[in-house]
Amino acid sequence: MKNKQKDYKKLVYILDKVITFLQPLQQSEELQAVNETLQEIKDILYDYPRQAEQLRLLMEKYEKEVPAIVREKDFFQCPSCNGRTGRRHSHCHKCGKKLGWGRERKRK
Repeated sequence: MKNKQKDYKKLVYILDKVITFLQPLQQSEELQAVNETLQEIKDILYDYPRQAEQLRLLMEKYEKEVPAIVREKDFFQCPSCNGRTGRRHSHCHKCGKKLGWGRERKRK
């Protein structure tokens, strides 16, 4: 992961140098459009590692199953937030964590 971050930082650095080089040459509309496009690419590359980490955390929270805690016959508890949930719920309604039911859910 760190090597990829260095690659992104290197690309952002190179794009920044190209944009700086093109700045005084912007007399035509084409060069202005190229400069704007390069700036957008630089912004996307700059934000990419943070967005990838954010996506990983969201996937872990909402898509990685954790078994629900059985408290009584029809009373279950989310292991993440301790919120009350029903047997047929695939996600906790309080925190959004994906609930895994395993064999317990297949019985009914």
